[in-house]
Amino acid sequence: MDPSFQPTIDEQLLIRFLDGEASAQERQQIRDWAQADCQHQQYLEQMTWLWHSSAQAKDFASIDVPRDFKKVKARLAIGRQEAISQPLPSKTHWWKPLAKIAAAVVLLLGIGLGFKTPLRQLLFHRDNITEATTHPVTVTLSDGTRVHLNTNARLTYPESFPGHERTVTLTGEAFFEVAKNQEKPFVIASGAVLTRVLGTSFLVNAAREDSVLVSVVTGKVALFAPGKRTGQLTMTPGERGTYLRGALTKAPYRDVNLLAWKTGQLIFHNAPLREVANDLSHYFHQPFRLQTKELESCALSSTFNRPSLEEVLAELPLVLPVQIVRKSQVIMITGEGCQ
Repeated sequence: MDPSFQPTIDEQLLIRFLDGEASAQERQQIRDWAQADCQHQQYLEQMTWLWHSSAQAKDFASIDVPRDFKKVKARLAIGRQEAISQPLPSKTHWWKPLAKIAAAVVLLLGIGLGFKTPLRQLLFHRDNITEATTHPVTVTLSDGTRVHLNTNARLTYPESFPGHERTVTLTGEAFFEVAKNQEKPFVIASGAVLTRVLGTSFLVNAAREDSVLVSVVTGKVALFAPGKRTGQLTMTPGERGTYLRGALTKAPYRDVNLLAWKTGQLIFHNAPLREVANDLSHYFHQPFRLQTKELESCALSSTFNRPSLEEVLAELPLVLPVQIVRKSQVIMITGEGCQ
């Protein structure tokens, strides 16, 4: 690292990131900052090493947090090979989480800051990104958890899970089969909320920051806003939690085609045509619309196994008194309705 390097990241934001308290947006801000410059990346690696090393410290009470944190920054800026810090009288003010970094200074007595590549790889866990751009993709995480990403979904996850939680970030829709670990909960940051489980299967749909749906298939799932776990929702199989513009609600759901994009099977048993249109829109990622309200009286009973769009469009007029009209990217279902 250049001895003249001075970090340009907000210290409070960095501490929240290191302590696992940063929001998904703040975590992304840190990652973007680190990826923008190799010196930023090296600085973050060093601070992460200090932070995790401080877990070995026995006593934070005798550390002057502001003074010792400045010493840590000075050490990294000038690139010296020895860190010398003496415990100072306890103070009862200022920012408690910084004690972890200050304690790391004590641990570094005689150790130095020789960050070799194998050590960085061991102590700093870079994020991986998997995107399902044109079709669903399945990824298996280091703990055995399987994540099935729907088209246009994006999952950000570490190589391993060294901390007290297994945390990933999701944009879009994915079905999770979480490996059980009673000691280390699995947490999904999606939109403006967190989903927390120990081991279960459920669907998360986080297409927008202000709208997240969590549908539980097995086990128990908690949905909450960061820092507000007292107001969390707890869902069991057959329940769906919804976060919409700051509000959390839950309700039962009955959606036989919930995972049609994953299984490839669409099943309709006397299903109202509006419901059929919604399921087809979701499956093909193309909007289906009913032209008139009278069409809501129609119902469909049929099963499709990995159908093509053309196959579905050909069958609908054969089993229902409807016609199909394509208008730009929208598929209109027209007709006079059913008696």
